Amino acid sequence: MTTTEIQIAAYSAKRKLGTLEVGRGLAALAVVAHHASISSDAFTSSDHASMFHFGLYGVDFFFVLSGFIIYHIHQNDSREYGAARRFLSKRIRRIYTPYLPITFALIASYLLFPGLSQGDREWGWFTSLTLMPSNSPPALSVAWTLTFEMVFYLFFLSFFVTRYFWHIVCAWVALVLGAAVLNVDEQLSNPLVRTALHPLILEFVAGMVAAHLFGRISPARWWVPLCLGLSGVVVFSLLYDPHRVVLGIALAPMVLGLALFEQRYSFRLSNSWALLGASSYAVYLIHNPLQSIIARFFQAYDIWSLTFAACVLISLAAGVFYHLIYERPILRTLSQKQRARVPTST
Repeated sequence: MTTTEIQIAAYSAKRKLGTLEVGRGLAALAVVAHHASISSDAFTSSDHASMFHFGLYGVDFFFVLSGFIIYHIHQNDSREYGAARRFLSKRIRRIYTPYLPITFALIASYLLFPGLSQGDREWGWFTSLTLMPSNSPPALSVAWTLTFEMVFYLFFLSFFVTRYFWHIVCAWVALVLGAAVLNVDEQLSNPLVRTALHPLILEFVAGMVAAHLFGRISPARWWVPLCLGLSGVVVFSLLYDPHRVVLGIALAPMVLGLALFEQRYSFRLSNSWALLGASSYAVYLIHNPLQSIIARFFQAYDIWSLTFAACVLISLAAGVFYHLIYERPILRTLSQKQRARVPTST
C-alpha cells in the first residue's frame, strides 16, 4: 500500500459510520417490538406476537455489527500488551457502566418480590454481576447476549499480542463448526467453552471479515456485497427452520455494502437517527423489565394495540432518557479520567 492509502485506511478505521448507526437503531427497535408483542400477548386476551417475530433477529445484527465495529476501529492499533489493556478497559467501561445499575435494580426487585420474575425464572449471581458464562442465566434476561459479547472481547485480545490473529480466527471457526457438526456444543459442561463454541460466535467472525474487506474493496462496488447479503436473507426466508446463524452470516455482506455505500456517497446522519443509534444499548438494556411493568399497567384495558404501542414508545423514550442522563455523561467522565492518567510523551 502507498503512504496515501495507509493514511486513508487509518482514517477510515477511526471514522464512525452513520449507516451502521442507523442499522443499530433499527435493530434495537426490532428487538423492542418483538418483546413488546410478547408482553402484549401475555397481558391481553389477543395473540399477535408472531407479527413481530422477526424482531428477535435484531440480536444477530448486533453480533455481526459488533464484530465489524471492533475490528474496524482497532485494526490499525499497535500490537502490544498496552493496547490490549486499553482495549479491554474501554470495553469494560462501555458494557458494565450502563448495565450494572439496571441489573442491581432488577436483582433488588427479585429479592424483595420473589414472584416478580415471570414463571419464577431462575437466575444466577455470578453471571448477573460479571456477564461471564455460567450454568445459570443472568437476572436481566436479555443479558445472555452480553455473555457472548464478553467472550468475543476476550478472544479479540489475541489480536494485540500475535501476528497470527487470522490463523487463530480460522482455528476458532473450525472448532465451532466441528462442535456443531458433532452436536456437542450444547453438551459441553464448561459454560465458557460452551459459549465460545456456540454457532452464534460465527456472526462476530463474519462481522470481522466484513470489516477486514472494508477499505480493500472499491466503494463503487458497494452494491456487490449488498446484493449478496440480500440474496442470503432471501435464502434464509425460504429455508425450512434454518439456524439463525445463516441469517447472521448473510447480514455481514449487507453491513459491508452499507459501509461502502456511505464511503461512496458521503452524507450526514440526521440528529434523530444519530440519537437512536447512540441510545440503542441503553434501550436494549432497559426495555424488557420496563415492558413487564407497562404491560401489567395496561392489562385492565385488554387492548393489544394500546399495550403494544405503550411498551414500544415508553421503552424507547426511557432508553433515550437513560442514555442522555446517565450513560453518555458517565462514560464521557470516565473516558476523560482515563486519558488524564495516561502519561504524555515529551
